Amino acid sequence: MKKKLFLVGTGCGAGTLTREAEAAINGAEVVIGAERVLRELFLANAPKPSPRLISAKPSEIPGILGSLSEERSVAVVFSGDSGFYSGAKSVLLAVEAFADAAAFEVRVLPGISSLQMLAARLGVPWQDWKLVSAHGRKANAVREVMDGRGTFFLTGGANSPAAICGELAEAGLGELLAAVGENLGASCRPFCGTAEAREEKDATFGGTLEATMRPSSGTAEAREEKDTGFFENFRAGERIVRGTAVELSKMDFQDPAVLWVAPLANANRRFFGGIPDTEFVRGKVPMTKAEVRSVILSKLAPAREDVVWDVGAGTGSVSVELGLFAGRVFAFERKAEALELIEENRRKLGAWNVVPVAGEAPGVFYGCRACEGEKRQLSYPAPDKVFVGGSGGHLPEIVKAVREANPKATICVSAICLETLEVARKVLAGDGFSIEVVQISILRTENVAGLSMLKAQNPVFLVTAGPEEYMGGK
Repeated sequence: MKKKLFLVGTGCGAGTLTREAEAAINGAEVVIGAERVLRELFLANAPKPSPRLISAKPSEIPGILGSLSEERSVAVVFSGDSGFYSGAKSVLLAVEAFADAAAFEVRVLPGISSLQMLAARLGVPWQDWKLVSAHGRKANAVREVMDGRGTFFLTGGANSPAAICGELAEAGLGELLAAVGENLGASCRPFCGTAEAREEKDATFGGTLEATMRPSSGTAEAREEKDTGFFENFRAGERIVRGTAVELSKMDFQDPAVLWVAPLANANRRFFGGIPDTEFVRGKVPMTKAEVRSVILSKLAPAREDVVWDVGAGTGSVSVELGLFAGRVFAFERKAEALELIEENRRKLGAWNVVPVAGEAPGVFYGCRACEGEKRQLSYPAPDKVFVGGSGGHLPEIVKAVREANPKATICVSAICLETLEVARKVLAGDGFSIEVVQISILRTENVAGLSMLKAQNPVFLVTAGPEEYMGGK
């Protein structure tokens, strides 16, 4: 006879359990899950406390399942929905790898997720939302909201709703509308009463809860203090807070909490590389032309999580193009007029992950203007990809600094003069690095006396270098 194993999403608390999930838990001989989830289920009157309870971390659950030889019905419970950033996935994979996997009859039961609950509370359909987990993992909030959709964040730890909103505000998105859902579902299962009432309720378990939940170490006073904190969480109740990102960044929120950020009004989804030159504010600062920018993108091929440095960023046209594909772009520029243009263009074209940085390279990489002296600690994340559009005569020092920061970084240098081309080829060469030189000649039509004539633009050389394994051995 096969062992029945239920992987159960408990939704946003006992009051949101599906009937199928409640039946599976009530019928199980053993229920395994995080202590918080077990307490939430069994101290809130649903379901009845008949099974043996085992508190465990997700990594411990497969080992526990393997040790249960007699029990024929086991439920593993998870908060939220079993298919939405849930520990159910890892448990399912572990069971499938068991030598006796065929002895288990596994059913995965869904729950009402915090995503669904927040959407319902806001009265907004969620089918077009972008879903991001920032709970215990890195999250580039600015990059995530740039796609032009409403964005849902699972939050937790250092990535609190306030911290994420603060990141958006720092990037210039402080007026973006957002909403936080705190303790979602708490209104469905509040626990009220005196200490005596709680003690009486605990007594109904016959000691089952404290005797079988692990770990059970600590004094009675310590457990009582822990229980008090648990019940305080129940009394906190559900809260929905709406406001701008800058407003929410100044508030405190209690775990568990989730965040929704409204769609960006000027999300740049019209272009796929080679944004028309007329889209940029130019002033008197030289600008890399659209066709050349397209080739730069193809050579650097920035990935969504990449950190990119644009050295000598000028108007920021290359920075903006890279920003629409990369994770974060630092646009280094020494001229005040150009820095103003970078800021204007990043806002106009929605490249909110572009960070203008004033200073001359390579000293600016270390937070100083001069490049003399001992090696300094980097003031910015090490780059995965680097474009050098202007070096101010310091190309060898810039390349050295980049390779010290990340020996595997891909570097692309643009050159108009032959002298710059030769310097670039020489300094980019090195053991384990491949170099590719591309010369781009562009002709554009120009109206002359009612006729279309081709007018040549200045030829541009692109020298690209990177580790051989990333450059295809070129």
